[in-house]
Amino acid sequence: MVYIDKEKLKEIYPPNFRLDGDIQKGYINEDGTIEGVFTLDGFEPCTLDGMEGLWNEEKRLFIPNEVAEQGAKSLVGAPILAPTPKIENIREFFEKRYSMLDCYFENDESVYNLSTDEDVLKKYEDSKTSFVFLSIDMVKSTELSLKLPLELNSIFDNLFLNEIASIIRGMGGYVYKSVGDELIAFFEPANLLNKVDDSILCSDYIRVFILDYLNKFLEKNNLPQVGFRTSINYGEVYVKNVGDKLELNGYNLSATIKLQNFAKDNEIILGSNVVNIANKKWKSRMKKLKVNPRKLKKEGLHEGMKVYRLHNLEGRYD
Repeated sequence: MVYIDKEKLKEIYPPNFRLDGDIQKGYINEDGTIEGVFTLDGFEPCTLDGMEGLWNEEKRLFIPNEVAEQGAKSLVGAPILAPTPKIENIREFFEKRYSMLDCYFENDESVYNLSTDEDVLKKYEDSKTSFVFLSIDMVKSTELSLKLPLELNSIFDNLFLNEIASIIRGMGGYVYKSVGDELIAFFEPANLLNKVDDSILCSDYIRVFILDYLNKFLEKNNLPQVGFRTSINYGEVYVKNVGDKLELNGYNLSATIKLQNFAKDNEIILGSNVVNIANKKWKSRMKKLKVNPRKLKKEGLHEGMKVYRLHNLEGRYD
């Protein structure tokens, strides 16, 4: 019979490995106490030598409830898998943004906000830190630029990027920079598990908005339909001031951008760094891609990196 404490648990599971669980019939109070029963996947409630806890038959592992609850306390006041977005009703948010799309063609500057969220980065200046990164670009934008007048093409790009930025910020993320038709964003890992979930949910919201709302607007105005490619990754970078501008430097950011090359039209690609951290409900929708190590090396990625695609998403574009 094996008893386990928090330190021993860290030895068994790698850093940032997610032990998924649920709080049944309850929430975590502000004082950290849990109302309800906390469970972990693969574990069953058990009483051992008078101590209540959870038992995993495969690992022959017993975790006292007090230890198991520590994993939930970081989500104070919210149930497991509760994202932390500012958007309360995503459908209402989509409808509101849809009603504002005409503003881009009326030179209404109020809809433009692609500036870098430098206030967030300032607290990390001259230090190493980890972020969850999300990168998205427009599919076949070069072909569109050849079809559209120069002024209209500029409006097209701004509409696409600004609407994505509004969703990202609404989901608790921040804009790092936009380059051409590509937008790079980051999520602070104050609570890493939640931020990974938020970034994946954010990417799915972007997918729905582009395909169900933005393209509907474009079709109504006899404009070309658009597609996207999205990639999500997690890792450490260095925040440095370069010419009075904060820059993020490091492999993990560049890897996020390069992962887009493995995406087909309207696909969401995930780096292996986020897979172990993601909630089980997202993991069930992740499919590992067969990628030749030579192609990874050619793209400047670690040859052992695993690449996943998010699939079986709800909606008519599965």
